[in-house]
Amino acid sequence: EAIDCRTLVPLQDTPSVKSTYSALIRSPRDIKVYMSAVNLGDRVEGNSRVTEFSLDVPIPSYLIALVAGDLEYKKLGRNTGVITEPVFMKACVDELSELQDSLDVAESFLTEYEWGMYTIVVLPPSFPFGGMENPLLTFASPTIIVGDKSQVNVASHEIAHSWTGNLVTNRNWENFWLNEGFTMWSERAIIRKQRGEEFYRVASALGNSSLYDDLNLYGYDSTFTSLHPNYAGANPYDTFSDVPYEKGFLFLTYIETLMGTENFEVFLRFYLEKYRRQSIVYSQFIETFLEFLDDNFSEQERNKIVTKIDFHTWIFGTGPPPVQLNFSTPNLEISRELADAYLLGNGTPKNYDVFFGYFSLLKCIFLQRLVDRAEDATIPILEQIDKDYTLTTTIDPEQKYLWLQLC
Repeated sequence: EAIDCRTLVPLQDTPSVKSTYSALIRSPRDIKVYMSAVNLGDRVEGNSRVTEFSLDVPIPSYLIALVAGDLEYKKLGRNTGVITEPVFMKACVDELSELQDSLDVAESFLTEYEWGMYTIVVLPPSFPFGGMENPLLTFASPTIIVGDKSQVNVASHEIAHSWTGNLVTNRNWENFWLNEGFTMWSERAIIRKQRGEEFYRVASALGNSSLYDDLNLYGYDSTFTSLHPNYAGANPYDTFSDVPYEKGFLFLTYIETLMGTENFEVFLRFYLEKYRRQSIVYSQFIETFLEFLDDNFSEQERNKIVTKIDFHTWIFGTGPPPVQLNFSTPNLEISRELADAYLLGNGTPKNYDVFFGYFSLLKCIFLQRLVDRAEDATIPILEQIDKDYTLTTTIDPEQKYLWLQLC
């Protein structure tokens, strides 16, 4: 995570150190201020507004956040809300109408939500910072406001961080996957329970594709393709990728397949309760996992699971994970086959209209296939695809990101 907090506060700017904090923020009278802390109220002093904040849950420095501007707050549910500029509020409220349900689903299989309120700040287009899991003040890019709720999985990811990352934190950045791998697993558990198995599998398949994009970019022997990379002498901004997210997700999902989803969720709660409000490293995860197996499985069952997990290769190995997981579905394969049919160069396929019935991520599967076979995508083929599907004018950021790689 960014280390800019040290420019704001004199502190030990490392995730190994957690602290509570309080703040008094003075702003121009018409400027509203919010922080990643509980708002204790504000008062007007002449031409200034003074707002008081306090957070009694210890957090690492990278989660201290502040936003100020012409902002408005709107409650969405029992303990959820949104902050944005007044002109964008209606669109944000409509798009994020399921936010409370997402938080409730997360709480149903994780532990109790400790932070009180959960609020998303939808940032202005002039500062489209990607999702950031600041407690009580999640930052979200305005690109998630599409109009069809197709990008709200970003909210599920940041909600999941309320437990993995914010409550249980990596002690150093070599263990970043403990933040992001667990959060990806929980994000997809949320959408699996909300949207069903196919949505979950398609999201996982796309994540797997993005993982291999990064593995190929770095090279399979690069330390940055490991879940425990060596950052010595490297610019941190050159090392950030989907590896800790997606390879970490695959590791945990593989463990889930060995012990069953219900047992894995019980383990996850045990892990969260044991390490809440602490910063840890990978060895503590392994120790806790083995402890859980000892306490909840017979010796025979335990050994059957453990002998199938090569912890060292999963965590320290470079390149692809040691086990490949299959997330395919019939519709996913049809979407890829549709892309292949276009790439034959024979014009519009007969079944081209199935695309219009796809949810956003299935459309991304189609586009990812085109990207993977970009050498076969001639200009006439791309023109035909755009004529059929008007992808150049889509406002869906994931689809546009893939489409523009082909243009």
